[in-house]
Amino acid sequence: MASTSPYAPPVAAAASLLQSLQAMGEARSNAVLELLGDPPVIQQGQRYPADKLRFGADWLRAYYHCHAEPWPREGEHGHFHFFLPLGDKDKQPQWAHLAALSINDEGQPQRWFTVNNWVTGGPWLGRQDLSAALTRALTQRPQTLLEQWLLAMLGMYAPDLASLLQQRDQDLHRAAQGQPLGEVHQDRDIYTLATQDIHLATDLQNLLTAPTTKREAINC
Repeated sequence: MASTSPYAPPVAAAASLLQSLQAMGEARSNAVLELLGDPPVIQQGQRYPADKLRFGADWLRAYYHCHAEPWPREGEHGHFHFFLPLGDKDKQPQWAHLAALSINDEGQPQRWFTVNNWVTGGPWLGRQDLSAALTRALTQRPQTLLEQWLLAMLGMYAPDLASLLQQRDQDLHRAAQGQPLGEVHQDRDIYTLATQDIHLATDLQNLLTAPTTKREAINC
């Protein structure tokens, strides 16, 4: 995947992510503590921050929250939801859901997952449109340590997110069984679609220790 982004190539993003993790480690912090403070105060169903995170020069928005019943996730502290704009970000666009990032009780990422449209609302975009919007967003530089971590996570896993979105759409079509997709998007019995576990230490090691030829292949 060619890009001029400092974060979109997975290897460059991995280096940035490692840098942010080292800085957070020195401060005895993590992404959740950077957002919520220490000790982290969170109420089920509340979004943090209330007006959403705006980063990537406002090409990306996100919020963090945790669920009450009936949708709590075992071993999860909470999760980030990421959104990309449909149209010009300066002209009050609608925001489409990209994916969610589950965080464990230690403040570390444990899986990516996608959700049905009723969960977050907004326009429903396909894999290609979301991937193109993400590539554009990743050309921006972070302004804070939390932004660096978020952008680096998205950049490092951008190819995986493209595959996850493809699986999301396939899962949704299977669930539809001939029903109109608009109806399936509002089916409250269908919450989570495609998921992918994260093995962060292994993924970082594989990217940052890959031979040069392999790195070039990953970045294409």
